[in-house]
Order: sequence, then C-alpha cells, then structure tokens
Amino acid sequence: MFEGSNQAIYQLLATRRLIPPAALTAAWADHEGAGQSLAALVLQRRLLTPAELLAAVTDSLSFYYSATVPSILSPTLVARVPSRLAQTYGIMPIAEEGSALALLVADPFMPSLLDELTSALGCAVGCWSLSPAWFVVSSPSIIPI
Repeated sequence: MFEGSNQAIYQLLATRRLIPPAALTAAWADHEGAGQSLAALVLQRRLLTPAELLAAVTDSLSFYYSATVPSILSPTLVARVPSRLAQTYGIMPIAEEGSALALLVADPFMPSLLDELTSALGCAVGCWSLSPAWFVVSSPSIIPI
C-alpha cells in the first residue's frame, strides 16, 4: 500500500501524531531493511487500521473515501481514457458526472496528478486511490456510487 510514498506517509503520521513516535521511528527503520512500504508495515504491526490510515491520507489530501464502488464498468466509460494514459498513471475510470470523470488511481501522492490528468483528458477529474477494499476520492463534485 502506497509504495513509493514512504516519506509522505512518514510525514503524515509524524505530523498528526497518529502513532507513538518511538513506534514510528522503529517502523521507519524496519521498513527500509525489510523492503516493504512504511504503510504496509504500519498496518502489519497493527499500529493503525486500514480505515484509520486511509482517513488520514484522505484528510491530508483533501479527499474523502467510500467503501462502495461500482461492480461493473461501462466499456464506453473505460474507452474515455486512452490506454497509454491508463498505463502511465495507473488509472481506470469508474464513474462520470456530466463530462467529469472519477478515476481509480494507483498512487494518490503522485505530484501534479490532477492537473496532468485534467489537461490530458480535457475534463475535470476526481481521483480515487485503490487499496484493498477502500477507495478515496479527491473531488467532492464526483459523487460516490
């Protein structure tokens, strides 16, 4: 979970004091040696639940999350995102509201993600971050389904 965003997760947890400083320091040191993400290690050690971690991430990025997502994707909706963009950004469209798209995104911490996708797709986007059974969205104008 959130591989490649270890520093952002560390800063978030430290700034918000979501886990004891000693436990965070130990998890940081161990994640580097274990070759796994800090978020995964925090969850593995049960320092936070997935819901607590995602609530912190969503709040820090001005997102909100929902536990429900569509079970069937429209081929027409999927076709709105060129495959090269889907592969480059790790995205998949899941809903639309007017001309705006809600996109599953593998890495919500990617710098300038919203600006780049809005420009490339020519429409407003709300980005959802995929994690086991949880999703986050960055645009309150895109309503969870």
